Amino acid sequence: MEELPIKVEILYESDQLFSELKKIGQYIPLSTFLEILKLKLDGKFEILRVKNKVVKPKVEGETIDVVYTRLRKHQVLPDETKKADWGPFNGPMKDQGEHDICWAIVTAELVTAIRWIKQHENGTEYLYQELVDFVFPEKGKLQKNKAHFCYKLSIVKALRYVVRQGIQKALDRPFDGCKEFPPPRVLSNSHLGGYICAAKLIQHCYL
Repeated sequence: MEELPIKVEILYESDQLFSELKKIGQYIPLSTFLEILKLKLDGKFEILRVKNKVVKPKVEGETIDVVYTRLRKHQVLPDETKKADWGPFNGPMKDQGEHDICWAIVTAELVTAIRWIKQHENGTEYLYQELVDFVFPEKGKLQKNKAHFCYKLSIVKALRYVVRQGIQKALDRPFDGCKEFPPPRVLSNSHLGGYICAAKLIQHCYL
């Protein structure tokens, strides 16, 4: 009987697999990691440790130590997005000065850009003063610098506010600083469409 040649094909190999599993096992049970693998997710796998020192009335320097995992998926921009000329949709540069309001400026300009790209308007500017005043004013009051009541915040939280509450146009009340007690939110040009309602944002802007 003629012996046929044996063909061996390496389907997978890694010099780091066991060392990586050992590292993972130091922080989370491998059984938990196997459950994550069953989800067949794609993305960057991270293990994070969060430490937060807490001072309680009768417990000095207690530390909360939490370890958790997360998957971060990085989307690749399509070629048509990379090749597009976004220059016309960029408004004039704004200077936040001594304020912590860059998140509010970016959010307002995102609304402008999205509605411009969707051809609902042509570069209308929206009011970042409103975002500073009403998204999370309690945080501003906790600042140590009593000369300022602005604060740092994520753009996502600001966009959620816009979707729920709408946002006024910049001409309604130009930015004039951060205040401990801002004036009430008044839609001065509501009959002229002086704000974006939540329904229009969801329907037309997909925020």
